[in-house]
Amino acid sequence: MSLVHLTIDGKKIAVAPGTTILKAAQEAGIFIPTLCYLEGINEVGACHMCSVEIEGEEEPQPACITPVREGMVVHTDTSRIRKMREALQIRLRLAKAQAFSARDFKVDRSDSAIIRDPNKCIACLRCESVCHKMQTVGAIALQRLENRMVVAPIGSDSLAGTPCVQCGQCTHVCLTGALAERDQTAELLELLEDKGKHVVIQTSPASRVSLGEMFFLSPGEDVTGRMVAALRRLGFAKVFDTTLGADITAMEEAREFQDKLQKGRGLPHFTSCCGAWVRFVEQFYPQLVENLSSCKSPQQMLGALIKAYYAPRQGLDPGSVVVVSLTPCTSKKGEALRLKNSGHKDVDLVLTMREMGRLLRSKDIDLETMPEEDFDSPFGPGSGGGQIFGASGGVATSLLRTLGSWEGVPITELNWRAWAGEDLIQEALVNFKGKEIRALRVQTLGKARLILDKLASGELGEYHLVEVMACPGGCIGGGGQPIPSTQERLEARAEALKARDGGKAAWRLAQENPQVQEIYSQFLENPGSPRAKELLHTFHASTSPRREEAQAQKKRGFLFFGR
Repeated sequence: MSLVHLTIDGKKIAVAPGTTILKAAQEAGIFIPTLCYLEGINEVGACHMCSVEIEGEEEPQPACITPVREGMVVHTDTSRIRKMREALQIRLRLAKAQAFSARDFKVDRSDSAIIRDPNKCIACLRCESVCHKMQTVGAIALQRLENRMVVAPIGSDSLAGTPCVQCGQCTHVCLTGALAERDQTAELLELLEDKGKHVVIQTSPASRVSLGEMFFLSPGEDVTGRMVAALRRLGFAKVFDTTLGADITAMEEAREFQDKLQKGRGLPHFTSCCGAWVRFVEQFYPQLVENLSSCKSPQQMLGALIKAYYAPRQGLDPGSVVVVSLTPCTSKKGEALRLKNSGHKDVDLVLTMREMGRLLRSKDIDLETMPEEDFDSPFGPGSGGGQIFGASGGVATSLLRTLGSWEGVPITELNWRAWAGEDLIQEALVNFKGKEIRALRVQTLGKARLILDKLASGELGEYHLVEVMACPGGCIGGGGQPIPSTQERLEARAEALKARDGGKAAWRLAQENPQVQEIYSQFLENPGSPRAKELLHTFHASTSPRREEAQAQKKRGFLFFGR
């Protein structure tokens, strides 16, 4: 293949045909600032932050969408370009300052997870591209409102009226805070001051390898013990580990999957730990809700156990116990509002990594200087299998480890490989007592749609287990994680969780965890027991033809997972 030769800032380079000026500059180590650009997702040249001057052309051109050509001479840092970028930076600062000035648009607070402030929108299209191209949800789009172009809900005057699944990926790419997580730190502080409340917190597996980034620690740095200490300083009565909830989830879901394999019904089995994924199926593929696991997520399972198991043993009224979750996920805010247990919400309040980082800093609690402290009994720590719930493939791996142990088939790791050339879809084959279990792990809802469409049309082939996480990398790339979640940060977080699974965890299988054994022996009896079904399972049927059946089951003690 012949190369294209060009000059950028006096440096002669050669690149493949079709390469953009921006990519050519990056390959040559030449920096060109970008704003609206998101590689592979939003490459529209809308903001012109990356504009460059090209000899022979009258007007500057956006480097992100302009292809190179033979003999091209490019200048990235002329006085004209600098003035353009300064003007754009002023516009960006003004957009960020809208919160402190007169507003033209009403702030949309209709959604339980995401706040939309059109006053701060600079129409860069990053959020629209992520919503439509990466997630294929299509909840928002650039529209003209009151003679101004802003991103707004499609078909509704509020975000709550759209099919938004609360994945929060739009908040990750928003440059101005026009889209942001619903901040609940003020509510938390009020609860911590209430002497009549017993306020506890549970921390997700991914939290320990990302919260440190809010304090400028290295991506993936394991801050487990320091995080526990910091949360105690904040005033929580107990600090629990959601990883133990993940262990319980592995037990319950392994039993459910085992039953499906034996009966040959409800396959492929869809995991249900990701709230955004569950809402996606409910709203776009209601005919497939029976494939979803009936298991609640680890957050909800542990919340239910805190109120039904922990509270009575501490002589506490479950109504006085407040369960707070620290998660990397915005969709958990909505999930917590929908699920209840014996009249009480499983989880009362959900804070993302960003909210907690800001709150700790406001209280002058420096995570870096905290001592190492342990989680409180009886919920912590979890197994290595529970730790890897925080990364793509972790749920499937832990589930199969548990099932394999029951069946006498040792399973430690799954050999994931790209499926049909798709990096964000991977498959693993497990030899299971003479039969082959075929599993898929899927990242992002756009890739999930690809799989579901092929399943609906009969093109997918035979698969038994499908794990879907709405966010890139899984929970480590969740919508509530520190920004930016670059690929390098995702990899660092994932490696840190693998390290906890491979070396730091005392147990790798959920059923090896002594606290899991104790909870089952003293309270739940066994996976799939009537008590476990009542507390830890639910129905996903809000838009399903099974709605009437689900409502009937609800009256008999099951819980309804829907909007």
